Amino acid sequence: MGNVLDKLPQRERKEATLRVRAVYLAGSRAAAERLAHELASEWQKSYPKAGTCLLTDLDACLRYFDYPQEHWKHLRTTNPVESTFSTMRLRTDAAKRFRTARSGVHLVCKLFQRYQKTWSRISAAEKLRDVLDQAKQKEKPLDRMSKNETDAVAIAA
Repeated sequence: MGNVLDKLPQRERKEATLRVRAVYLAGSRAAAERLAHELASEWQKSYPKAGTCLLTDLDACLRYFDYPQEHWKHLRTTNPVESTFSTMRLRTDAAKRFRTARSGVHLVCKLFQRYQKTWSRISAAEKLRDVLDQAKQKEKPLDRMSKNETDAVAIAA
């Protein structure tokens, strides 16, 4: 959303924020795509870069619709990642330096263990098995992967 808003003048951003958020929070993929295309066609005349930017990664932004509705609230936000690392940054910045890399890793692991007690649990965790099964069905066979993808698989293994 920030990338789209950066391509708009400051005076337009308040209304644009509400409209882009409406796309992202729509009740269905079809409604979200319809709103996004309407907004992009409006902006195409005055702010073509914003309209193009909105449509460029629309599919990736709306990917959460591929998962159970109970998981959407977890998938729509990056806050769990951001809040976790901000907590880590507070503690590791205060320590400034560690005598060894191992002591730094130890501190970070202990902090994760401590703070995970306050994290909220995922909704409808029983549906995760279905999500994993669907993901396995969508995996590409190794022989149809591009060179970069096969290199990434080899590195990960």
